[in-house]
Formats: sequence, C-alpha cells, structure tokens
Amino acid sequence: MIAAMFSATMSTLSGDFNVCANVLTSDVYRRLLRPRASQRELVHVGRVMTLVVGSISIALALFMAGGGSDRLFRNMVTLFSTAAAPVAIPMLLGLTWRRATNRGVLTGFTVGLGTGFVLLGLLPNEFTLLGLHWKKENLIMVCTTLATLGPAVVVSLMQRLGQADRERIDAFHDRLTMPIGSLPGDIPPAPAADESAVSPFRLVGLCIILIGLMMLVITPLVAAGLQRE
Repeated sequence: MIAAMFSATMSTLSGDFNVCANVLTSDVYRRLLRPRASQRELVHVGRVMTLVVGSISIALALFMAGGGSDRLFRNMVTLFSTAAAPVAIPMLLGLTWRRATNRGVLTGFTVGLGTGFVLLGLLPNEFTLLGLHWKKENLIMVCTTLATLGPAVVVSLMQRLGQADRERIDAFHDRLTMPIGSLPGDIPPAPAADESAVSPFRLVGLCIILIGLMMLVITPLVAAGLQRE
C-alpha cells in the first residue's frame, strides 16, 4: 500500500513537472525569448525548467511541513483556494468560449492570482463579514473567482481579433469537437504483411481487469488488518 501511494504521488508529480516545464519552454522561452530555438536547445531548456520547478516544489514542501500535520493540511487547502480559480477559469474559458483571447485570460490569471496572494497575507484564519462566519480559504476562493472571471471576460470582449486569430480559434474548437481517432494523424499505419496488429484498447482493458482483481484480493486483507488493530 505504501509503494502504491508513493507510485501514485510520483506519477502525479512527474506529469505536473512535465506540464509546467513544457509551458515554460514552449509558451515562454520559445515564444517570447528565442522564437528560432532548435529542438536540441529546447530539450536542454526543458530539462532545466523541470529541475527548477522540482526544486521550487521541494522547497515549498519542506517549508510547509514544518508546522505539523494540522498546519500542513490547512496550508494546502489555503494555497489550493488561492491558485484554483486563476488556473482553472482561464483554461475553461479557452476550451468553451470562442471569444476568449490570450490577452483576456492572461489578464484574468494575473489579477486573480495577485488578489489571492494579497488576501492570503492580509486575512486572518477566521473572521466575520456581513454577518457571516468566514474561513480564509472560503473568501479567497470567492474573491479569486470574481477577480479572474471579470477581467478575463471584459478584456476578451474589448480586444478586437484579426482574421488570422479567428481562424486559429475556430480551428482549435473544431478540433475539440472531433472524436478521438478521426483525425488523419491519429490513424495508425497499416501493419506489414508479416506483422500481427495488437490493439492498445485490449491491452488497456486487460490491465484494468488485472488491477481490479488485485484490489479485490487486497481489500479484504487490509480490512482484516484494520479490524485487528
């Protein structure tokens, strides 16, 4: 069970580090600093970004773990409430609203995240406002949601899109509506005459069945161990 917990945590961290490094490399370094960077250079920058993101995460984890389990959980919930809306709302707007623009969602992200950090430093853990009893993370979530959504919508509506931007946005949303596997690049090449095609869906299904059987075997043993304790 401990190995499974560590494996799940390592898998999540690996995916998060890769995503953050890819965003910093492709959307920041290549787009803003080095538009003509080679693939070899981008690979090196991606490794450096992964190291930077991982080091920051470890430093924050060590800092947050110094106050005991109760404080650690409270800090985790508070930080989640600070970053959830500024990260999720621009992403959802980009996926669902064709009028959303880069400038609009970046403005919403910046204002929302800044509002969250300001309230994080100013608000007490619990207080009364408008006759209601609030916890810090609850008010931060409400304020960051409004501070992110409002500027993102207003700036997107005020910005005038060119024909190239409209075509790019329409192509992106049209691709989202297409089923997986229907694009020309998603169709796998036909196997050679002497090769047998192996469907990945069968392999995934077999893995799911094996994991389910393993959980059915382990669950009674874990329950029996808890009853003995």
